[in-house]
Amino acid sequence: MWFDSPYYPMLYAHRSEDEARQAVQNVVGLLNLKPGARILDVGCGRGRHLWPLAELGYRVAGIDLAAHRVAEARAGSAQKGIDAELFVGSMLDPLPQPPYDAVVNWFTSFGFFDDLATHQRAVAQMAQALAPGGVLVVDFMNAAEVRSNLVPEDHLQMGSVEFRVQRWIDEPFVHKSISIRDGSDESAFHERVMLLDRTDFEELFASAGVHATLIGLALPLVLGAWLGRKIVPKTWLATTNAFSGAFLFAVTVFLWMPELAEVSAHELVPSSTWGLWIVMGYFLQFALDGLSKGLEHGHTHGHGNPWPAFIGLWIHSFAEAVPLFGLSEGAQTAFVVSLGVHNLPIAALVAHWLQHQGTDSRRGTLAMASLGLAAPLGAAAGLMIPEHPHVDVVVGSLVVGIFLHVSSTILFETQKDHRIPLRTWAVVLVGI
Repeated sequence: MWFDSPYYPMLYAHRSEDEARQAVQNVVGLLNLKPGARILDVGCGRGRHLWPLAELGYRVAGIDLAAHRVAEARAGSAQKGIDAELFVGSMLDPLPQPPYDAVVNWFTSFGFFDDLATHQRAVAQMAQALAPGGVLVVDFMNAAEVRSNLVPEDHLQMGSVEFRVQRWIDEPFVHKSISIRDGSDESAFHERVMLLDRTDFEELFASAGVHATLIGLALPLVLGAWLGRKIVPKTWLATTNAFSGAFLFAVTVFLWMPELAEVSAHELVPSSTWGLWIVMGYFLQFALDGLSKGLEHGHTHGHGNPWPAFIGLWIHSFAEAVPLFGLSEGAQTAFVVSLGVHNLPIAALVAHWLQHQGTDSRRGTLAMASLGLAAPLGAAAGLMIPEHPHVDVVVGSLVVGIFLHVSSTILFETQKDHRIPLRTWAVVLVGI
């Protein structure tokens, strides 16, 4: 294996500890990590990025597939008096001794697998090793720059060792052939790196959280369905619905609308544009109410045939999840929580209502399973929307309009004779 060869550190001798220290300093300030935070370097090599991290007060660990490089890292750490946990292993396997506050991958130690699915597996392992709120950093080459300025061949003489390095591109990979003459000995190695760009990494990173996020979307609907089949008391439904309306309204006003304004300003989208689409989202929900008869904000009256209302609610659940994976990781969590708080009492209400309408157990279970899939399918559909700032603003604005309609309607309907009971006021304030 080239990376475990004694010639590897010779060819890259110019990649010094000072260079590694500068790279660490350029990045570490962006991580907002406290001294003592645990950091795992995946593909740590001989440890030159680990050591400046340790000097900054972090607890460091490293893993590499090349046993000789890990041995060098152990020796160098001991010489410097650095307590580093070091392991021999693959980034495709569960990483040792999680969780970590940050996982880092320096010096293009990524991109060596045959397909994107395997790269996704590696990203998933790194993401799973993170503590909640942890950060994953991948230092990778600029694929566009490599395509434009690839140097096809180098000849290097290092003492008695002669290196001939040839490079070429065979999409989607850049290849490197290393021929070595050491006196009378000759050897050859080959390495290949997939030319991943920023969009590829955004998709890999987003997909690393897809399974947990989709479960987070479906779980409140499943739990709500179970509660509804248990005939939840009407007062519980009213209280939780009031809380969900207040919570959804607060998240929309305090989080989504300011973020929408910030994105619009950054991408030079006029406020009148996203304002128009918020209004359209608001009235789109009016149209959906024609089908759902207000199920999404707690109505179960005057339905007759339940299935048109159910279909309207399904479309509502699908549509409101579409922008999920266009958000940052932190915003995704808040978004899933807000949908969960909103959907749990609604799912309980719908399950109870279907049972009350005489729907048999089998059809009711299938219906609620279908409703549980609506939000995950909406989020997955959002991944297929072309990436463009104006498209993001339009989709986000539509959902903000839907949220404003649903949350404000829920809050309005908590009133009885235009009065809100003191207990409901307390629930609403907690939700906000």
